[in-house]
Amino acid sequence: MVSKIYYKNPEIGLAVQMLNLIQMYPQSKCYIKSNILNWECILRPTEGSQKYLVRIEYKPGYMPKSYVLSPELKRYHSLPLPHVYSELPFPRLCLFYPKAKEWTGNMLLAKSIVPWICEWLFFYELSLVTGEWHADEIKHIGNKNG
Repeated sequence: MVSKIYYKNPEIGLAVQMLNLIQMYPQSKCYIKSNILNWECILRPTEGSQKYLVRIEYKPGYMPKSYVLSPELKRYHSLPLPHVYSELPFPRLCLFYPKAKEWTGNMLLAKSIVPWICEWLFFYELSLVTGEWHADEIKHIGNKNG
């Protein structure tokens, strides 16, 4: 009997992640310190949108963390911000459901997390008008913000 050997796809190294982020977003700032990649960039989800300064923090073996640094995000009629893990000191965005393994370390941040941030910002702006979150979502048990 022949047994199958399964190989886990290796995580993409921080230097490769950094190179791709800088190549795809040359206006961004990126550095690696203490084995953590830090990336900041001004993103604009649509031509009619305002500009947002965002940050990604990524340490291999952990999920990337994404934040909106400025401007301060508004709320619809004083409701909590939708789809954030925390609001202080900066809103940490809920971009995907980690248990569903929608993001893995063998994916490029520049081709996954950054577009997902833009998509989150688009739906955030839409929610300011409608009061509803129009993106696909998984309701988190015990988390009012989803």
